[in-house]
Parts: sequence; C-alpha cells; structure tokens
Amino acid sequence: MLYITNEILCAYLVYKTIDHAIYQPKLLGSYCFVRSSLRDYMQNHFINDSIYISLCSFTNIDACQHIHNQTFLFRLHWFPGLTSELNNLVRAFTYAIHTRRKFLVDDQYWNYGSFASFFNVTKGHFSPWLPASSYCSQRQFIHLINYQENGTKNVPAHLTTSRSSDGGFTYLSRLMALHERGNDTIAVRRLVVDYLWESLNNETRCFIDRHLSAMQIDTISYGMHIRRGDKATEAKLFAASDYVAGVEFFMKQQSQTNSKIRIFVASDQSNVIDELRKLKPNWEFVQLPEQKKGSSGHDQTSFNRLPEHIKIEAGREMLTELKILSRVKYVVCTFSSNVCRFLQVLRKQDVETVLSLDVQWYPQ
Repeated sequence: MLYITNEILCAYLVYKTIDHAIYQPKLLGSYCFVRSSLRDYMQNHFINDSIYISLCSFTNIDACQHIHNQTFLFRLHWFPGLTSELNNLVRAFTYAIHTRRKFLVDDQYWNYGSFASFFNVTKGHFSPWLPASSYCSQRQFIHLINYQENGTKNVPAHLTTSRSSDGGFTYLSRLMALHERGNDTIAVRRLVVDYLWESLNNETRCFIDRHLSAMQIDTISYGMHIRRGDKATEAKLFAASDYVAGVEFFMKQQSQTNSKIRIFVASDQSNVIDELRKLKPNWEFVQLPEQKKGSSGHDQTSFNRLPEHIKIEAGREMLTELKILSRVKYVVCTFSSNVCRFLQVLRKQDVETVLSLDVQWYPQ
C-alpha cells in the first residue's frame, strides 16, 4: 500500500501549481503610469464588464477580480514590515471593492521580493501585466492623488496608489474614512482578508500547515504577540509581566483556575520566552522552532539588507504565527503594532477576545 505523507503531498501540489505569473510578467507584459488625466482612456471594448460590476461586492469578491476595464493598482513599497504593508494592501483592496474595481498588485520594488512567493497571483487575479502586444494601449494608470487634485468629472478607468512621499496613500485614508465605522470596518475587512488568505500559494500554505500540525494547535488556548526591537522608536514597549497579566485577565473572565495552560508566544526577541517562563513556571509557553531571532528584536532597516530567500522564509514564519494566533481563543498584544491590527482582522472570533495593552484597534 502506498502511503502519502503531508510533505509528499505538499511537494506535489507546489510542483503542479507553479504560478507562472512569477516568471512571465517582466518579460511578456507591460503597464503604464501617467501623472495627469488623459482625454480618452483606452479600454478593451470587446469585454463586457457589466455583469461582473453588478455582482461585485464584499460577499462576491471573485466577481470584482474578473472586472477588466476598471482597476485599482496597489504598488508595494520597498521598506515597511510585512504586516504593515499587508494592512495597507487590505485597505486599498477594500477601496477597490467599494468602487467596484479589480484589485491589482505591483511588487517590482517590494522588499520581500515577489508577491507570488506568498500568494497565488493567478488564482487571486492580482497581476497588473497584460500581453506584450497590448503594452499601454489598454490600461493607463492615473495616480489617485493626481486624479483627485485635478477634480475631473470623468472618473479614470484605472487608478493607482502606494505608500510614498507624494501623499497618495494619505488621500486614500481620507477617502476610506467615509466607509469605516467601528466594528463594521473589521467585519468588512475580514471578508477581504479571507479572500487574500485563500490566495496563499501552496508552498506557503504547506509551510503553515506543517507548523500547525507540529504545534498541536488545538491544545493552545492563549496567545501573545510581543513586539520589541525598533518598535521602541514608535510606541511604548511593555514588560513580559504585562502580557502575563493580560492572560490572567482572560482566565478570571472565564473563572479558569487551572494553572497548567499552553500559551503560544510570537515575538521578534529571542529571550522573551525565558522571561515569561521565569514569571510563570507552571505555564507552558511555546513558539515556532528554529527561528533565527536576535536578543535585541527586529530592526526593519537591517532586515531589508538580508538575501531575498531569508526574507521569504521570515515572511512565511510571520504568516504562520498569525495563523496560530488567529486560531487560539484569546490573544494579548498591542494595537500599536501592525501585526496585532492585522491579526484582529484575520481572526474570525469576537473582537473582545483580543486584549490590547495600549491603543484601541484602528483601520490604518
């Protein structure tokens, strides 16, 4: 009898579903940027988008991603952390759905390499590239801020923005404020993140599943995300004892007296788990094995200098930590951290099951 292990199955799936968008776009495709509005926007009139536009909604994002002649292109930035840029991407994706546009992603300058290293670009319909024969004749992208400043009545068919010094993303934030209202914002974003997460490529998905199985995730009720490193330049850092107090707060809510609990710890600092074990020797603190983290925490500037394959590995580890934290019952973290804010959206549980030690959740 032939036995197929998870590793063999994953290797087969990765081989069979290689995303050809990784290899083709920069050789066989092109798209354009223009800095001011044009009189006429060239469109493919042989494609009728009306059905997909009418069906496009947060409960049918796939219909939005089949629209051809109305798009919104998000250009990934070269510097920020993974979840920082994912939070921005989700906000841009949300805007695209609100305005019934197909959402596209440009990763040419992304510090984590190819978007397709994590996501199946073809499955999610995220690629901005057209066949070489089309070049700029079909899609010419207007920068969001230029369109808004010009005040033209003709809405451009194709818009673009990014986190950059020209203020384009700041303007998008002002536009999105019209749609963002408390927990309704989280509910809407959860639909967007669900679609994004379903677009994970098989290599990333297998990486995550392998660790979830090894961690025995169903035996873990609590999670912590403890950010140190360069976060000290942006927000107050909290002691390990503050995170312990957060878990005790949830235990008290549940009238839990059992001191033998398992807690998953995600942190950018290698020795934080030792601090926790000294504080609570009866609690079992666990983390991903074989992570290469220093005692001083994450520094984004230094991280960006690393080889691409190391950054991809670290990115998959971060996505794995997020998945584990999304599955546990209760989480203690800080919403000043992009990781914690993205986690609140990724979780499908009551928002009150996440305790922030500092600020309230906010959509930026």
